[in-house]
Amino acid sequence: MAQSPTWQGIPASTVVIVPFKDDFGALARCLASLLPSLPAGARVIVIDDGSCEDPAADPTLAPLLAHRAVVALRHQVNRGPSAARNSGFAWCCENGVDTVILLDSDCVAPPDFVTLHLAHHHEHPEAIGVGCAIEGTGVGFWAYFDRMMSWFTSVPRADCVIAPPYHAPTTNLSFKLRPDRRQLLAFPERLRTGEDVALFRRLARAGEIVRFSTLPAIVHFDRTTFAAVLRHQYRWGLHTFFVRSGRLDAPLLARAAFALAFIPLAPAYAALTTWLTMRLWLPRHRRDWPFLPLVYLTYLVKAVAVAHGALVPAAALYPDEGRAGPHPASDYAPSSHRSARIV
Repeated sequence: MAQSPTWQGIPASTVVIVPFKDDFGALARCLASLLPSLPAGARVIVIDDGSCEDPAADPTLAPLLAHRAVVALRHQVNRGPSAARNSGFAWCCENGVDTVILLDSDCVAPPDFVTLHLAHHHEHPEAIGVGCAIEGTGVGFWAYFDRMMSWFTSVPRADCVIAPPYHAPTTNLSFKLRPDRRQLLAFPERLRTGEDVALFRRLARAGEIVRFSTLPAIVHFDRTTFAAVLRHQYRWGLHTFFVRSGRLDAPLLARAAFALAFIPLAPAYAALTTWLTMRLWLPRHRRDWPFLPLVYLTYLVKAVAVAHGALVPAAALYPDEGRAGPHPASDYAPSSHRSARIV
């Protein structure tokens, strides 16, 4: 189907992109929440980013993958979430899709998920994207803290334009997929994390508008242990130098100079990021001010990750193996289980 020259914003031209690797139970739970209320004509693309086992052999997941609205793509080797999303975008461009909705496999969507995203785009034709609320769930102290640290930019609040330095995560996030804006929506595949920040920086420089709305709100299953939360926060600090500088191939001298200058500023960095976090979180969670010291200490640890990532690029970047942007759909070759195998 040829790409329509004008944006339609109807279910038949809408796709939900769900990348995954292993954890078939989470993907099954995600699809089970999404498929029963999917509007007629809308589709779901699941991208297997190099899972160790065949997802079609999983007894719970197999019937969901066989659903008529599901298209399955597969990377033979793990290439990262950016590459998986780019593969989904490339498929959409070749198949007349003009609205894409990103959803992570460890999330659950409400019944009006697709229709509300489309309604926002019709209400705000000037916006290229819409990010919506994320409600974390999980039992215990660390699950609640993970919720605060991970989803403070997506806390339910009044509708607004998302302005720097904030961004929206790459789940419950939708875009108008217009041909003249396609390259703006390419995720940088060398980044192990931080692709959402890089994307929002590119959109801001291009003068594009991304809005926030509380509805539809999805549910994310949060981390429940201290080690998992701290590991996640540390990983999300590693990309900082490369995303903020835009220099994925910066020489050692530049990276070392940055690290040496940044380390004395770590307390100020932790204070600023703590303020940015709690500025959005506290208005709806006023009793959470006692978390301030823990949030500050977590950002101090994250500051170590910032310097680490700058000095050791392999911690923040995948090897440069032609990962610059999306892969053309000519890379696709049909295979079994209604899937496409990507080399």
